[in-house]
Amino acid sequence: MGKPAPAGVFRGLAQAMVFGSYVAACAELSVDGSNVKVHRIVAATDPGYAVIRARIERQVAGSFVYGLTGLFLGGITVKDGKVEQRNFDSYDMMRIRQDAKGRNGP
Repeated sequence: MGKPAPAGVFRGLAQAMVFGSYVAACAELSVDGSNVKVHRIVAATDPGYAVIRARIERQVAGSFVYGLTGLFLGGITVKDGKVEQRNFDSYDMMRIRQDAKGRNGP
């Protein structure tokens, strides 16, 4: 990142120590009315001793999918006192190149 964000683009930082790993991220996004565009997310993770690097990379990427899903599509529904989503097959997850309304992008 190293330089100021362009006009109209904003950055947010987050960091935590989770399950023995240090993690940090910076997200760049812009807002136009009620539309939010995530331009990019830069992540850093120190998991300690890494055995399978590709697995760690996929877990980090997956964590952003879960986080963005919670932000844009988040929530569960309850009908007749019971949660309708029983497992991940019935929970709407964001997909790569999908907007918050479930439409596929370019």
